[in-house]
Amino acid sequence: MVEVTGRDYALTAPDTLAPGVTRFHFTSAGSVAHEVAIARIKDGVPLATVLASEFKGADPEGLYDPGEGLLFAEPGQRVDAELLVDLKPGRTYMLICTLDAKGDTTHAMLGMLHPVHVCAR
Repeated sequence: MVEVTGRDYALTAPDTLAPGVTRFHFTSAGSVAHEVAIARIKDGVPLATVLASEFKGADPEGLYDPGEGLLFAEPGQRVDAELLVDLKPGRTYMLICTLDAKGDTTHAMLGMLHPVHVCAR
């Protein structure tokens, strides 16, 4: 089980995980609602490209494989639900909060993204 915590404005989670089916839980420890979306970065796309795109608020089209899912929590809430993701060996996933902050700014642009590398078998 992997615990992910959202704060204003950061996500806390492990940097590296083992491959296989993994349970994710989410808590919003911030003063506003947060979410954690889990997306697998497309093979061959550099992490630096993904980070630069997310910090700019650019359209993520072409950066991620089809979505793995997301969990949402109100301030101070731990979600009862869990998200099961079959983590693929040697791949990198992005944990991200895509909620809007102010105007055209998203929580991700404020730092709420966290890459996770999955170990090779």
